[in-house]
Amino acid sequence: MSNIYQKKKEVLAAEMARLEEEHGYLTPEILLESARPKSSVLHPYFTWDQKKAAEEYRLHEASRYIRQIKITVTAHDQAEVKVRQFVHVSAGAQDDEEQPRKGIYITIDRAQDEGRIDEVIESAKRELRSFLAKYRNLSKLSGVIDLIEAELEKMEC
Repeated sequence: MSNIYQKKKEVLAAEMARLEEEHGYLTPEILLESARPKSSVLHPYFTWDQKKAAEEYRLHEASRYIRQIKITVTAHDQAEVKVRQFVHVSAGAQDDEEQPRKGIYITIDRAQDEGRIDEVIESAKRELRSFLAKYRNLSKLSGVIDLIEAELEKMEC
C-alpha cells in the first residue's frame, strides 16, 4: 500500500473518529457536511466537480443494479437458492496500485466455462475473511466464526 493511500486513510479515520465523538454516531451525511468547507481536511477527498460526481454516482448505481439481479439455482443439496446472476472477476492486469481494481461482471456459467471459477472462489474467500475481521469480536457469533475459520482452513489445504 502506498504512503499516499495510507495517509489518506489515516486522515479519514481520525476525522471520522472525531465526528463520531462529536455527534455520538457517524453517518455519510455528517461526513459529507464536514467535508464541504474548503478548509476541511476532508475536502480534497471528495469529488466537488458536479459533472464528474454525477457520472461517478451513475456508475455506482449501474454497479449496484448489476449486483442486485438474482437467479434461482439448484444447490449441491438440491435446495433452490437465489444467487447473483453476475459475478465480479478481474478485467486483466492492474497497472496502477492507486486506482481501484477494475473488473468485469460475467455469469457464473461463463466463469465456469472460461475456467475463471477459481477467481470467483478466491473472491468468496476474501469476503469470508472480511466477515471474520468485522465480526470476530462478537461472542454471540463465535460458533459461526469457528465454522467459517475451519472451512477456510480446509480450503487452503
